[in-house]
Amino acid sequence: MQLGIESQIPDGLLAANALLAGNSRQGVPTSTHTLHRGFEFAISSTVLGFQFRCYESASDPVVAPNNVNKQYGGTFPCSSTAGQVMGAVESNFAAFWNYSAGPFGLAFHQPPQMGAGSEIPITATYFGVNQNMGVSVTSMSSSSMSFSTLPGGHLFYPGAISFSASQAGNGMVSFNINLSGNFNGVINGAKYYLGGSAFENAQWNHFLSKVQAYCSLGG
Repeated sequence: MQLGIESQIPDGLLAANALLAGNSRQGVPTSTHTLHRGFEFAISSTVLGFQFRCYESASDPVVAPNNVNKQYGGTFPCSSTAGQVMGAVESNFAAFWNYSAGPFGLAFHQPPQMGAGSEIPITATYFGVNQNMGVSVTSMSSSSMSFSTLPGGHLFYPGAISFSASQAGNGMVSFNINLSGNFNGVINGAKYYLGGSAFENAQWNHFLSKVQAYCSLGG
């Protein structure tokens, strides 16, 4: 799979330093009359009719916490219905979501009967050090599912993640992932700029590739 990237991204180390030095009080914006440009980038790929889309925007690292919004999507041939795809994701989410690359890793510990109100533990690994975090399931249906982040370790808090599947016509299914949140303190903001953001992009594109594989195998 080939990725085409258009970016205007501040250097990760400089952004993290600015975040840590700019304001040590979480939730209290730094007073400034200077406009600072944030960044946006897009990633897309087309392989045999399979398209990945990723869009991200983040506010200036001088202000903490920073709002982050990302959207990922894929439209591809599918021998299953959108409802069947969503059902597979909901019943075995960890099989789609668990991912590791280099010094980073994520493991989703799904309970046997996951449903609205369930709290799901997550283990994140950073350079061999485990960090515990979690999400709460806010909704589940045959076409969508949504999580909200829990306090106490998640990179984003408050934060929300939603997943949806829909018929796209001509035997195609669209699958979309949307997430938004604020940095859970300046340390987690630094992790985001020092590799967390790139790892997250890779993880969600890996998730989409798992959805595509499910479609191609017919469930």
